Amino acid sequence: MSYQSIQQRHQQNGYSLIEVMIAVALSIGLLTGIIQILSNSRKNQSWNEAQNQIEDVGQFALDQLSDTFRYRGFEGCAKPSSFQNQASATSVLITNFLLGNSNAPLDNQALRGYQINAANEWLPAPTFSYLTNLKQGLKDTTGNTVIPRTNSDLVSIYHAEQHVGLLTADMTSASDVITISDPNNPPAVDFAEGDWATLSDCNNAVLFAVTANNNNQLSHNTPANISDNLSQTFRQNAEIRQALVDVFFVADTHERPDGQPPLYGLYRYRNGKAPELLIEGIEFLKIQYGEVTSSTGDTRYVDANHVTDWPQVKSVRIGLIATSTTTILPANDTSDYVIAGSTITADDYTSSGARYLRKPLNLTVQLRNAL
Repeated sequence: MSYQSIQQRHQQNGYSLIEVMIAVALSIGLLTGIIQILSNSRKNQSWNEAQNQIEDVGQFALDQLSDTFRYRGFEGCAKPSSFQNQASATSVLITNFLLGNSNAPLDNQALRGYQINAANEWLPAPTFSYLTNLKQGLKDTTGNTVIPRTNSDLVSIYHAEQHVGLLTADMTSASDVITISDPNNPPAVDFAEGDWATLSDCNNAVLFAVTANNNNQLSHNTPANISDNLSQTFRQNAEIRQALVDVFFVADTHERPDGQPPLYGLYRYRNGKAPELLIEGIEFLKIQYGEVTSSTGDTRYVDANHVTDWPQVKSVRIGLIATSTTTILPANDTSDYVIAGSTITADDYTSSGARYLRKPLNLTVQLRNAL
């Protein structure tokens, strides 16, 4: 083989500069496409996860609110008018919510709503100390100070716990210790000192303060109660339930570091104890109240400050804005959201982060226990 033939063979085995450049360009284009696909896939995954989170958070919050609304004024099988108030007028529940009226312990206060405007004015103005204290800020169960958010609503609902205990034997005296059992989850419904309870046989009922619980034997002594004696005796299988005042509102959870937009959540303030965070990711709460007018019988939905007769509220419209806990949007959100007849604008939510994914949720609830 000649030198020239060998040289030609070597030349045929190589690549030209143009071929190399084309190959590099194709590789770059392919890698760019792959990276773009992976990036879009990651964005779609983040978006889907945020959507699912918002749905779960929003549904949980609506369930908590709607279940409590439905039991507004609930006292088991007894009618509110049959209740006798045995608890002392010094108790928070009685003085601030039931108003100490022994003949009508609910006293039209089973449901109360409030609007909180941009200047932190509550409409109507709260007259109960457990709410005015909340307006100034209270320590929650984790030690953070929580204050209800402005441009959002707050609602206070009185009801008896759905879980029921039963009297194990007939009372022989109105001063007897009340011995109870739990038919669904022995040994008993859980009561602690300072809890409020309702005891009912469907014809008569009494509300009292629990002063001690010794192995499901409940004491009801003074000074937490007006007397050591209940207003009457009750027979075996009379129902006993915990009496609750639940206040729902939105506040900063303090779960994000300083310098970052606040993360808001739905709180429950129960029986004057430390507020409890139910779920994070709820930015706003708005409520309209379906009041039945006495003149025509028609239902009109109004904000809390325009309700004229609270016992005539037979339904409510609940509105929430649920939000993602991480930034999702490529640009600032400028949308308006309508919840329960109120419009939430970008000016309202920008302080809590404009690039978070949001979703408005609305639900109308009929109050089964309308007074």
